[in-house]
Amino acid sequence: MVGKQGASTQEVNLSWFDWSAPRALSADGKTVLFEEQNRTTPAGYPMYLRGTDGSPPLRLADGMGLALSPDGGWALALSDPFGEPRLTIHPTGPGQPRELDMGDFQPQPWANWLPDSSGALLAGSLAGGGARLFFHDLKSGAPKPITPEGTRFTYDSNAVSPDGVWVATVSAEGELYRYPIHGGDGELIPGGEAGDAPIQWDAGGNHIYVYQPGGLPTRIFKLNLSSGQREIWKELQPADSAGVFTVNMIYMTRDGESYVYSYRRMLSDLYLADRF
Repeated sequence: MVGKQGASTQEVNLSWFDWSAPRALSADGKTVLFEEQNRTTPAGYPMYLRGTDGSPPLRLADGMGLALSPDGGWALALSDPFGEPRLTIHPTGPGQPRELDMGDFQPQPWANWLPDSSGALLAGSLAGGGARLFFHDLKSGAPKPITPEGTRFTYDSNAVSPDGVWVATVSAEGELYRYPIHGGDGELIPGGEAGDAPIQWDAGGNHIYVYQPGGLPTRIFKLNLSSGQREIWKELQPADSAGVFTVNMIYMTRDGESYVYSYRRMLSDLYLADRF
């Protein structure tokens, strides 16, 4: 897990143990919420907060991290993700966690706060239904579906507009769409290509950042929502790429100045046997 903070030109190794997986980046780019996925506990993974400057991490709780609130004061997480998942809000400072009453809503491992903290977007399903995105005000009422069933999502995909009106996601057919968060029909995003995964919406609300998972170097594109024009914004590749076979779980700030991502590496030794 590596990242870059603000005007710095150097990426910092943010790994803690041996499978550090980022799950959210604060709005100011200074804090990453991550978990250690090779150290499971009965309640999930150990979750941590760490400064993207490389400062020591702070153990937060056990579960599966989902999102950081815009002010950085709260972390939304799944409790007991391998049993009966429940949504819990953890304070990043002093305070007590609070479990959300979700009725028959079955959460999946993705969520994001709205920019004004008025609610959150959640991935999941209702009993007997397919996966889709929902809006929930985090205080009362059941989550309301905002996308059709079959909407795709991964840990790092889906982007929320800076005004909290739209979410960019991938339809069941694999096309890049944006859906109004408070109800209405979705719109096909021009310029999207098969395999695009939306990462973030820019601060002006006119572009989204997307990437194509799987390739090395991993290219991030800046896509104009009106014209469909796309241009390469950045290529991500670890300085030491030996054995690296994928870059994923990319999070970035709206200005593109701060980001964090993880990559997977598999190394092996080759032996020559000359005597049997």
